[in-house]
Amino acid sequence: MQSKPDAPPEAGDFDGRALKQSGHVALVIGSDTRAFLAVVRSLGRQGVTVHVAPYDFASPALQSRFIAQIHRLPSLQAGSDAAEGAALWVAALSELCARIRPDFIIPCDDRSIIPLQFHAAELTHLCIALPGREAFEAFFDKGNTRALAQACGVPVAPGQVLGAADTAESLVAAYGLPLYVKPRNSYLLRSLDRRRDVVACPDAEALRGVLSTVGTREEYIVEGRQRGIGVGVSVLARDGEVTQLFQHRRVRERTGGGGSTYRVSERPDPALARMVRAMAAATRLDGVAMFEFKVDDDTQSAALLEVNARFWGSLPLAVASGVDFPWLWMRQALCAPPSAPIAYRAPYYARNPVADLYAMRAHIGSLRAEGRLAQSLEAGRWLASLARIPLGRECLDTLARDDPRPGWSEMRGLRDGVLRRLRRRTPGDPSATGLVAEACRAARAEGRALRVVVACWGNICRSPYAVLRLREALGADGSAIEVSGAALGGRQGRPSPAAAIAAAARLGIDLAAHRSHFADEALLEAADLVIVFDRSNLDLLASRGIHLRRPAVPLRRLLAEGAGNDDIADPIGGDDAVFDSCYGLIDRGVAALAASLRAP
Repeated sequence: MQSKPDAPPEAGDFDGRALKQSGHVALVIGSDTRAFLAVVRSLGRQGVTVHVAPYDFASPALQSRFIAQIHRLPSLQAGSDAAEGAALWVAALSELCARIRPDFIIPCDDRSIIPLQFHAAELTHLCIALPGREAFEAFFDKGNTRALAQACGVPVAPGQVLGAADTAESLVAAYGLPLYVKPRNSYLLRSLDRRRDVVACPDAEALRGVLSTVGTREEYIVEGRQRGIGVGVSVLARDGEVTQLFQHRRVRERTGGGGSTYRVSERPDPALARMVRAMAAATRLDGVAMFEFKVDDDTQSAALLEVNARFWGSLPLAVASGVDFPWLWMRQALCAPPSAPIAYRAPYYARNPVADLYAMRAHIGSLRAEGRLAQSLEAGRWLASLARIPLGRECLDTLARDDPRPGWSEMRGLRDGVLRRLRRRTPGDPSATGLVAEACRAARAEGRALRVVVACWGNICRSPYAVLRLREALGADGSAIEVSGAALGGRQGRPSPAAAIAAAARLGIDLAAHRSHFADEALLEAADLVIVFDRSNLDLLASRGIHLRRPAVPLRRLLAEGAGNDDIADPIGGDDAVFDSCYGLIDRGVAALAASLRAP
């Protein structure tokens, strides 16, 4: 059950327009353009003042007109370990709440729900959208979800928790092919910086490769293929009793699985509704959840795949169809009487426009063997489906009439990505060398040392090697240049892996004593020049919303070779040849950088 406020609001606050005018405040944590944006719009349209604490400061969702103020919380990776990082984050959240005094706090993804649940006993003075301890333990662990479903008589996909004695051959014999290796938890408190994804294994060889790398086997489950289409049953419950229920079906999903890009509302299936109600009651669910099934219409069978006891990616469809889950949960959390079950609009369609475009492109590409006619017909059907938008039978996840900026921002991002792939730079990109020269001039004009930060994701392979090599290359000139390394995403205090230490040693660089340093805002914003290694580093900088003195420079962009490729790929997990190639490329990039730094 979510934490309750110290004093419930007056009953009159829940009388329609009175609630809209009551000055309620909500804090929404997240930044994606599906669940997070739908929550922001839902509450904003009801007159709630919406504050947000994003993970991605470059998200189009932050363009929403319904956001009153954007706040920064410390990175969950800022501590020396997971416990410290979570404690610092929760403490900062508590301080923020003391200032803005939210009536309701909605964490929209696992990265925020997990530390909040872990620290729930310290946060009882806050009203937080958490599913309750029993529901959390059951639904945030896919192994526990399977066990609960079976206890409630709910069919599940064929499979099991991975055991120490299981082999690829024994699993294939038991469940056939393809097989899917799923982490029981998408995120763990000890590694909130990394999402653990499902891996599809089309054959025994692929399965053997995955089994050799999964680590603690009990943290994974193996499932066989379940035929059918994805059907989601979404609910709002109060102490285990379902008060609202909504069902949708996937019209299209990404090739290879994952989230849906196009979906349609449909009337609840009584059998699925009974299964969902049984599991909600068994866990005393207090809040929202989406139960994902595979339904085979030919055999009239269904199997539960997973449960998301938080707001889900297809939420925009439910809200547009008439079941405004975020608003209904906020009313419930603030002690409003339950609303009568809502007769929602069905069929009604919703599309994630950018993701659906990519999904459709991949789908048409998969039809290449069937010929151009089949591809053309499929493209025609996709174009025809767009007619539902002007006919009022479909909405778009991000583009809304009363809040158009997130949608247009997302479209601009798509355009910029295409242009970036088409753009060709010249070797030794003058824009990159110009930024280095500009940084040098600025530091000299202020009569101080030039501050250079070399950053990659984890600061354990590429950046520590580059820092030591750059200091070596600068020699006596280095007295006027401060060079430091930093992790943009990885945690503080991690050592370099053995393969990195060995590869660096072969080139005369000692990484044995190195420990990673997390790149906080102060370090990056004070830097005259930030050097990175690949596109993902640039994206991570943008997502953190850090205001650099000048744009970051990919190291490889300084080379008079490799035109059009700015990346020096992360060698983590690679063999000796991968590390040797990476460090050789860094050596050439560092030589070019050192020459630019020494230039008059």
